[in-house]
Amino acid sequence: MTCASTAAAMPSTATPSTPSTITSFGIVGTPAQVVDRLVALNGLGLHRVMILGGFAGASEEAAAHLAVSREVLAREVFPAVREKLG
Repeated sequence: MTCASTAAAMPSTATPSTPSTITSFGIVGTPAQVVDRLVALNGLGLHRVMILGGFAGASEEAAAHLAVSREVLAREVFPAVREKLG
């Protein structure tokens, strides 16, 4: 899951990711889309994920978006993935 306003909060020295980079190397979307993608990747042999987020100098708004994303992952996404994988 990602938030468009996070990119706007990046320091000027950072290189923003393009949409194709994000979808190629990240998992973004609604909680249901993220669950489906994680389950599909598990079927391909991926058994661990790394959650990256935040950076030095991030705005308070960006930090708040990250906190919401982490909460949704913990409350909705991970339990749904566990349930689907059994």
